[in-house]
Amino acid sequence: MHDFNGCLKRGEDGEHFLDRFFSGRFHIYPVTRRQQRQGIDRIFVNRETGKVLKVEYKTDYQAGRTGNAFLETVSVDTEGKKGWVYTSKADYLLYFVVEDLLIYAIRFKTLRRLFPTWLKKYRTGKAVNEGYTTHGLLVPLTEFEKCAEAVISA
Repeated sequence: MHDFNGCLKRGEDGEHFLDRFFSGRFHIYPVTRRQQRQGIDRIFVNRETGKVLKVEYKTDYQAGRTGNAFLETVSVDTEGKKGWVYTSKADYLLYFVVEDLLIYAIRFKTLRRLFPTWLKKYRTGKAVNEGYTTHGLLVPLTEFEKCAEAVISA
């Protein structure tokens, strides 16, 4: 069973790491509560071009060991709440695989285009939490690498 508070703390640690890592290239701004509910974690503004990007962070402590990214399809099964793969309004997913110190930068547009094919090819997994279960698709990191705009060594 997953400990929600422990997972939240590790996720926040990943967010702080990613903020520091990308701060040289981007001005990074926190988001409103409303934006958070839309699956946006940060607003990035490119320091050179001024281009604005909405970014969602995911920190994964198991993908380095399992070789799979976990794409959340159902957030809270007891409420039928859809996962971030369907609901995020971000432009980019920054998927941080802690054990490998790799960051996969993937456009949500690309991820959603490939997702129906992945659903047919790959198995699902779940994370049991207290009172509910989160469901997701286990996509090999090799597949993530193919569709990423960049794979960045942290």
